[in-house]
Amino acid sequence: MDSPLIWQRSSDIYVAIVRLPDPPHLRLRSTSNVVQLIPGENHWETFGYHLFHNGERTTKRPLRPGENFQLPASGQLTAVAVEWSGLESRPSLAVALDRRADLKVFAETPADFSWTFDRFRVGDREITAAEAKRVPEAIREIIHLHDGVIHREWWRRSRPVRRDDLNAEGKPIRRLVYDDGKLARREYYDRDGNHVSTEMFDAEGYITEAIRHGGEHWSYRRGVPWKYIRGSAGFRQEGDRWVRFKPR
Repeated sequence: MDSPLIWQRSSDIYVAIVRLPDPPHLRLRSTSNVVQLIPGENHWETFGYHLFHNGERTTKRPLRPGENFQLPASGQLTAVAVEWSGLESRPSLAVALDRRADLKVFAETPADFSWTFDRFRVGDREITAAEAKRVPEAIREIIHLHDGVIHREWWRRSRPVRRDDLNAEGKPIRRLVYDDGKLARREYYDRDGNHVSTEMFDAEGYITEAIRHGGEHWSYRRGVPWKYIRGSAGFRQEGDRWVRFKPR
């Protein structure tokens, strides 16, 4: 009964899907005594933020964007986002305080901040982005501050040949395959690693085929569908009409 969902007080809601707000990020500026509280990636429903010092909450009410707050001189600092409904996010990454500082709560993400950064390597050896463009083969990993590696690309002669988008368990859920630097095939997988569907593209970037493993097959001309097959039933475009035919 203490769930924020009860606040909706609507007799017409039977199922409500809830997603926790994204955690904020704390950034300590080395050139000043300021810790920046940067809102989470999706923060449209965020009302404010609570601060925790060594695991104990120090704010009596949520801090609003634009506010400043004096911080302790030392210890571990974390923050959570609070939505208007009262839902709270997971804690931010911790910041170690070694001097007295002020907290500045941002309303939007600063222009010089990014949630992701790139890492390049050859085998287990990390290299620079410039080196990755010179070596015959390299791997580029896109790393999220909170989620770790979310994308992995395989490069050959500085061009991507394959890219895997990874889920929280590090498994590919989408795979992109390139031909001469252009997207040629896109594959989707479920959380158990089962191949769900495949899309094919031509050299101009138009989709040519979409195959859903289990029976559906679409064919396209310059990105426009003209044939559809499902099991023993087929439809194809003839002039301005779609007519039924029996696939072989």
